[in-house]
Amino acid sequence: MRATKLLFLLPFLAAAASAAERSPAPPRPGDAPADRDRPVVPVLALGVVPPLQVGSEESDVVGLRLGLPYVSHHDVTGLDLALLATGATGDFSGVQAAPFYNRVDGTMRGVQVAAFNFAESVRGVQIGLLNGATSVSGVQIGFFNSTRTLSGVQIGLGNYVQESAVPFLPILNVRF
Repeated sequence: MRATKLLFLLPFLAAAASAAERSPAPPRPGDAPADRDRPVVPVLALGVVPPLQVGSEESDVVGLRLGLPYVSHHDVTGLDLALLATGATGDFSGVQAAPFYNRVDGTMRGVQVAAFNFAESVRGVQIGLLNGATSVSGVQIGFFNSTRTLSGVQIGLGNYVQESAVPFLPILNVRF
């Protein structure tokens, strides 16, 4: 049983380690100011609502983030779960799941699962009643899916791609 738990956590630990490797080294005394001066919350971030959360909304999170009921940070890498909704004001990499709402103001790489999913750019999968993005490279599965540009598949009752010769298609829309 313990080995099964470790196998389940392995992808999330690998994502956290990869993000940590990409993070710049902390500045030393006398160093010039860095381009990125946001604090990083490692391993676990809990929140009720901003600002009642571990780390500010400008902080980055690497690891597990739990929203009780809502949480918002800048860049997030890892597993993101909430009782109501989640938000990232920067980029997101990993799995983002909430019953009501997921939002990523930058690029979402991974999977979003909620009733309503929104991201500036999607590189992965959105699953929900309503999925929206400016650009999608991947899959949108929902009642209604909307994007400006699509390189992938939309599956739903209504599928809309703004920059398409046929912008609206029911059931299935495939564009590469």
